[in-house]
Amino acid sequence: MRGRDPGRGAVAVPGAGGLDAPTLTDALAFAELALRLLLDEQAGLDTTGVAEDTLPLHNPQVHQATGMVAAQLGVGMADAFAHLRARAFAEQRPLGDLAADVVARRRRFDRDGGRP
Repeated sequence: MRGRDPGRGAVAVPGAGGLDAPTLTDALAFAELALRLLLDEQAGLDTTGVAEDTLPLHNPQVHQATGMVAAQLGVGMADAFAHLRARAFAEQRPLGDLAADVVARRRRFDRDGGRP
């Protein structure tokens, strides 16, 4: 990952068009982790001890919570995932923890951002 200034960066995967599906999935997971660590570091959050299960590609609860948020808000999966990530970031808590609360019905998403 390289950035010309602290506000911009890019991840380049040379020859990504020739990657098979499992390799591309792994590359995207590593890119997600790198982005998350960078954003957490810039936000002043502790980046030590980031576990693999906090990656959205490896956490089934995040997938389930994304579907539940999509149903609650009446939006597509990409938008629901963005809402889930934004809430986790705003509350400065791990995405997996928030997803667990959504799946356990301790947290609900609605248009006005209310809580249960």
